[in-house]
Amino acid sequence: MAAASDHAGLRSQTRRRSRRPRHQSASCPRPPWLVVARKRAGETLLVTAVLASSCALPTSLDPSQAYRSLDGAVFAPLDVPPACIRVMVFVTTECPIANSYAPKLAELSAMWCGTEVELVLVHLDPDLTEASARQHALEHELWMPIVLDPAQRLAVATGASITPEAAVCTRDGVVYLGRIDDRWRARGQDSQKAACNDLVDAVQAVRLGRPVAEPQQPAIGCRLPTVVR
Repeated sequence: MAAASDHAGLRSQTRRRSRRPRHQSASCPRPPWLVVARKRAGETLLVTAVLASSCALPTSLDPSQAYRSLDGAVFAPLDVPPACIRVMVFVTTECPIANSYAPKLAELSAMWCGTEVELVLVHLDPDLTEASARQHALEHELWMPIVLDPAQRLAVATGASITPEAAVCTRDGVVYLGRIDDRWRARGQDSQKAACNDLVDAVQAVRLGRPVAEPQQPAIGCRLPTVVR
């Protein structure tokens, strides 16, 4: 109930931005589960796609860390292939601040497509169904790999405690944990424009073989929903 009340006060600030710009990249088509029939002026628009990634997923999986993404791929998010970077962004569908970052996440996914960087969206709501996650991805135009983590094991493993929060992982472990950028200066204070792009800077440092200057940055967002254990 506390999380629900936190969310209610922020929805009005993000609802007006419900129309999402498209960031689809020609080299990274939409995932195969996204088959959408829409009727417009008596015509049906059929959208299909296939997910592609330049970083091969691990073939030897630890069953305790294996997840199945919405497109059917089975992989261990924390088992990052050599020379690759996996960015996990933790979200919940009911967090207005997380939803406000949908265009930014779509932009980053398209920017990193075809590179050694893979962005994975991780849903932490214990009650979220695959159908609801697909609908959320459709509404917010999120075409990156998406996994459901109802037990929040990935959040615990990386230290994430807020949505949205990003974890940059390499073969050596988590090298950055924190905010996507500083657009939200505090709860209820959306500056509309970021001055510091912490996530992009962290990824760029890793790509250049440099240490991340600020490996942790406090995230502004919503508390994780309670998991009954």
